[in-house]
Amino acid sequence: MPPALKEFFRYWSLTFAVLLFYLFAAVVAGMDLWESLMETVRKRRSQLAARPPLLDPNPLKGKTVAFGEGSVSHFFLGFLLQRNGLTFRDIVPVNMTAGDAGAAFVAGKVDAAVTWEPWLTRGKQAPHGHLLVDSSATPGLIVDVLVFRKDVLRRREVEVRNVVRAWHRAVEYWKTHPQESNRIMAQAVGGWLKDPQVFAETLTGIRYYDYELNRAFFAPGGGIYKTAQFAIDFWAAQGKVQVPGLRARDIVDGSFIAR
Repeated sequence: MPPALKEFFRYWSLTFAVLLFYLFAAVVAGMDLWESLMETVRKRRSQLAARPPLLDPNPLKGKTVAFGEGSVSHFFLGFLLQRNGLTFRDIVPVNMTAGDAGAAFVAGKVDAAVTWEPWLTRGKQAPHGHLLVDSSATPGLIVDVLVFRKDVLRRREVEVRNVVRAWHRAVEYWKTHPQESNRIMAQAVGGWLKDPQVFAETLTGIRYYDYELNRAFFAPGGGIYKTAQFAIDFWAAQGKVQVPGLRARDIVDGSFIAR
């Protein structure tokens, strides 16, 4: 692997994970951000585990549900509730991190939890465990993005385009050299993902977007606009977005998608 590309994997495997909901939290803080690249679609990053009895059409109504307020878990749960005609007033929210939520569910302290690995597997293996839904059912909803301030885009357009181009080239390298690429990223991420084999297993729930996928996602009327607008409306309803009239087109720019 070329040294420059190796450093790209090592560094950006840690810093590319800027989730969409953080983008809107930053808007609240007054940071003028501009979305430029949809990095990955986390098919199973956020999962909802519940006890077996929760199988009626509205399985969460009146139940204790653990999730992190202001997090991607909050966002994902809000989408699912809305799709099923419910609101947060219809459940008993328990504010916890994704890890603590998973642990609480395994211990039987809550009826349901929004979590991810390794607690997803532990939850499914618990005697009372049952996977209610995972985010593979909502493709394009939970995404990682790369963002820049507008002033940075104006001053450093060439560099930004090259970063995006480097991402696409890295994805192509990963396709042809998966073991080497996974080993570098696993080392950089560390923690429970430091084992390259474990890291590789988690990729079954991740889709890295290459140039063609990003170009389609950012095309006029593409999925990024639907996801961004739902996020704006959702967080505005939670009082987290305080920019009147904010629309997806105000923060999405596909012109930097470079091969």
